[in-house]
Amino acid sequence: MSYPGVTVLGVTLSKLVIIGGVEGLLDAEHRQGVQALADAVATVPRGVDPGPELGDAEAVVLAFGVPFDRVAIDSALKLRYLQVASTAFDVVDVEYARGRGIIVRTLPDYMTEPVAQFVLAVMLEQASGLTQGRQLRREGNLFPLAYPARQFRGSRVGVVGLGTIGARVAQMARGLGAEVRYWSRNRKDDTGFQYQDLDSLLAEADFVSVNLALTEQTRGIINASRIAAMPAGAVFVCTAPLELVDLTALRERTTANDLRVVLNHALPETMSYFDNCPGFIEPPLVYLSPEAHRIMQDRLLSDLRASATAARHDHR
Repeated sequence: MSYPGVTVLGVTLSKLVIIGGVEGLLDAEHRQGVQALADAVATVPRGVDPGPELGDAEAVVLAFGVPFDRVAIDSALKLRYLQVASTAFDVVDVEYARGRGIIVRTLPDYMTEPVAQFVLAVMLEQASGLTQGRQLRREGNLFPLAYPARQFRGSRVGVVGLGTIGARVAQMARGLGAEVRYWSRNRKDDTGFQYQDLDSLLAEADFVSVNLALTEQTRGIINASRIAAMPAGAVFVCTAPLELVDLTALRERTTANDLRVVLNHALPETMSYFDNCPGFIEPPLVYLSPEAHRIMQDRLLSDLRASATAARHDHR
């Protein structure tokens, strides 16, 4: 059997396990393409123990945020390829997996434009006072000068983590007239943006965008003292894992309503933790654009095809 855009290789992956609902993100063409690359495909919903399906799995695909720890890795005795269908694998024990000889891949950069656009939209919404303005209108206050706002042009934007997404946020913000400075684990002198140490960056920024990957070195890096040093009225946008941030200290600032905070990765329990904190903005989600969706599907299928090709050669 053949599918659009897919070459069936004869000997393919023996068994592919898809965990967390990735198959629901695929259109018919890509879903058929994935099915064609394995002799057997098993799907495991998010929150269900995948253990019973892992024993004979040659490849596994994980949805965003689905953990895959040593117990899971040890139960997958035949596992050779681990594909994470997102840009990061901070909930996967990558070092242990690679130590077992498992190839681990992500889908880098496919969400760069939607995430950067989201960050800028949040910043501009807060600069323009749209959240407060809507509330004033609901209360019947139609006097425009009552709406709180600030000018984004000339403000200082601090970008924490100048990877692909952070660099795009920096480009967009500078294009709108903001003064952009950055801190990153590795200084990047060829970007055209001014480097600043993290403490002073956070203490001086009007807007902060956090885009770091979670590692043992970055866990908790936005700590209580750095949060306390941020200026009153600053806007803090985090589209990175929340383990980077001291949420207790952040809650104190949002309770006092002198810091505006948007956490894109916030789960329901995190949002409830910030109940009655006037500085906490009910977090929208980064929306998957049609362009990013297509890139995600193409790259996922391409990576799985590469795994199947490697398996074919190994089986000879």
